[in-house]
Amino acid sequence: MIFKSLTTALFITSTFAAGADIENTQKTEPNSYAGIEANNNLRAVNLDIRTFKYNFYKGKPGRLVIEPNGCYNLASIRSAIIGGGRAGVGSIMFCTQKNCLGKCRVGMINRFYRPDNLQRDIGGLANSVLWFNPALA
Repeated sequence: MIFKSLTTALFITSTFAAGADIENTQKTEPNSYAGIEANNNLRAVNLDIRTFKYNFYKGKPGRLVIEPNGCYNLASIRSAIIGGGRAGVGSIMFCTQKNCLGKCRVGMINRFYRPDNLQRDIGGLANSVLWFNPALA
């Protein structure tokens, strides 16, 4: 009798467990973002960054166009304007050393799109940058 009860319990448990991973369940498309328009750098393939040698966007600006998920070396900068100075989607990481090493700071582009004092933010001049875009990962 105990064997029959255990067998029945195992059968019921395995049926519930098997039903939890059915292939035909509806899954969210990883690149679909309901309610977010493409003009927020969501599906942008490139990100434009204006770089400045001095704090608060002073000095002759440099320009860098980067692709997501790749590290780019910079000529020591103290401030930057990301994506035209508008909030966007994804994250940006500035680091004190080349090749995205050293002290780094990661910020969401919807809030960290006009860093005006990177030396304060990351503890040194920014010498490399990396853009993470979830839509293109």
